[in-house]
Amino acid sequence: MPPASDDPREIRIPRETVNDDVVTVQSWAVAHGEQVTAGQHVVDIETSKSVLELEAETDGYLHHLHPAGAEVPVGELVGRVEAEAPAADAASASSPAPVPSAPSSGDVAISRKAQVLIDKHGIDPSVFAGQGLIRERDVRAYMESSPEDSSEDGSISIEPLEESPAPAVNTSPVQAAPAKPYQGKGLFGDAKASAGDRGTSMVVLIWNYFWRNWLLGNLVKVAPRGVINVLHRWRGVKMGPDCFIDPTSILETAYPENISMGKDVRVTVGCIIMTHIKAPHHLRDTGMMPAVVKPVVLEDHCFIGVNSVVMPGVTVGRCSVVASGSVVMNNVPPYTMVSGNPAKVVKQFPKPEGEA
Repeated sequence: MPPASDDPREIRIPRETVNDDVVTVQSWAVAHGEQVTAGQHVVDIETSKSVLELEAETDGYLHHLHPAGAEVPVGELVGRVEAEAPAADAASASSPAPVPSAPSSGDVAISRKAQVLIDKHGIDPSVFAGQGLIRERDVRAYMESSPEDSSEDGSISIEPLEESPAPAVNTSPVQAAPAKPYQGKGLFGDAKASAGDRGTSMVVLIWNYFWRNWLLGNLVKVAPRGVINVLHRWRGVKMGPDCFIDPTSILETAYPENISMGKDVRVTVGCIIMTHIKAPHHLRDTGMMPAVVKPVVLEDHCFIGVNSVVMPGVTVGRCSVVASGSVVMNNVPPYTMVSGNPAKVVKQFPKPEGEA
């Protein structure tokens, strides 16, 4: 494992992979003053969970800053790789700086996890006096040997550290399920319901489906530009001159007559103009989500960007722009750009002089 330092000469205890406050220099794989190469394993660091193998990150001579067995705070230097070998008496002449202690209670240094156990079980830290750093394993060993922490059958009861419970999630439904399971209406029943929604007969409904939705709706996908507008007008779309409707866009399949477009309007690739929302039968029958049928108006010179959706009841004002990928749920004022889902105003265009 490479050392956690920006300086390649430093060998430092990494913070990212260690949960302890203090670790132990278990052993040095290379003696003090010996030459090392980049990537060479130089020291073993013992944590509460594993042993880390730290490597040199550059070539040079290894300088030990802490001896084997020393307890070193996480993030501290344990060694350096220098261009020159240390002096013969450097190891004895230069003793390491005092190691800052972990969180302590009185004169006893206590690791974070050990402190949690001590507080939880009401243990007096003075029982560890003279031990140096108190680790979690020391506290657990004391608990195992302490008779007052034993269970009635003589076994040791050591509870794991508690974790905060996850917040409760409200999974109750918005409305109780119906007493009887939903019975499907079938194809005929669905068509009959659609005819009822429109206030028309089944014959007219079927004719509109095959003529407007299937035949003309498929022809607009392959027709030349000049013919596309004619086909949409045959479907019922009210459209001014010089409009451009991309063949990949969808102009309302069920109620195309509810779309009104001014002059010089552009509806680009993959756009959807909706004038109705037909919820599942159960949601409509119970009143949870009534059917929505509202007109859409695209005023003169407006632009509907790629893959945008215009929802029922929306008016896109004169000379306005709907940015690509937007979902327009509210009216767009004239000379305005909207963007996002739901679409919001992001820019105002200056109006020509003399126009209110």
